Amino acid sequence: MTWENFADGAAAVCLLLGAFLTFAAGVGVLRFPDLFARMHAATKPQVLGLLLMLSAEALRVRSWSVVGLLFLVVVFQLLTAPVAAHMVGRAGMRTHQIDNDFLTVNELAEDQEHARREARAVESKGLQVSDDVAVQLESRLRALRKAQAQDSSLRQDD
Repeated sequence: MTWENFADGAAAVCLLLGAFLTFAAGVGVLRFPDLFARMHAATKPQVLGLLLMLSAEALRVRSWSVVGLLFLVVVFQLLTAPVAAHMVGRAGMRTHQIDNDFLTVNELAEDQEHARREARAVESKGLQVSDDVAVQLESRLRALRKAQAQDSSLRQDD
């Protein structure tokens, strides 16, 4: 068995596995009941399926220029898929598309409630608060809590 035959066989296996995982991701997006499950189906198996299919292409073509291009596709996919999933999850939380009964711990609820209270306080003074301002207040609150946690951990170290 030559290297080329082995590479072609490995490419066929990777292509079939990648196609199966990508198909499973599509079925999961259509069939799963809630946003988090769909988000999981859209990111995890889809990314692995794409990686397997790109690996199959690299094994089959055997050209360094193509392998370099495929590597860039892999890197961009690995960088953008988690960010996109995070943004979809945050948007789902803000628009109340998530059933809290499915969550074991809702770490974002406290920040959202605090941002709502601050927005109500600002609105009670006669100022209008848009969603963007509420998001900014929420991110400032999170940064403040992070700084306080770092400060308290530094004090404990001393």
